Amino acid sequence: MKRFALVCISLVSLLTITSCSSPKSEAEQVAKNFYKALLQGRLDEANSYTASPQAQIYVNLFSMVLSTVDPSELSEANLEKGIRIVSTEQLDDDTIECYVKIAKDKPGEEPDDNTQRVVLKKIDGKWKIISVPIDK
Repeated sequence: MKRFALVCISLVSLLTITSCSSPKSEAEQVAKNFYKALLQGRLDEANSYTASPQAQIYVNLFSMVLSTVDPSELSEANLEKGIRIVSTEQLDDDTIECYVKIAKDKPGEEPDDNTQRVVLKKIDGKWKIISVPIDK
């Protein structure tokens, strides 16, 4: 009986630890998914991660840029490794700012001109991109 109780407690503890993720990691995943969808030309999916007219305009502008790129170049890109979060800062309970770099560089680099700032806000329990400023 003691062994069964110990196994149950261990299992519940493990499930609790693995099911809880930080707001920062959830927001970072949304930012990565947004850029992955954007770079693969899945604009409807990219728009589903946005919650502001400014962010939707960014998607539309990006789609015009993508129309000039050879689709085979995008399919060859390793987006899993190429989209990295350089840094994340929680501005308040419902707002997080991420710096995203689309490159295959070393982790832990400081944001530079090739890094895109993305502001996310928790809306109806989901992280949404509300701003993709052109300049830092």
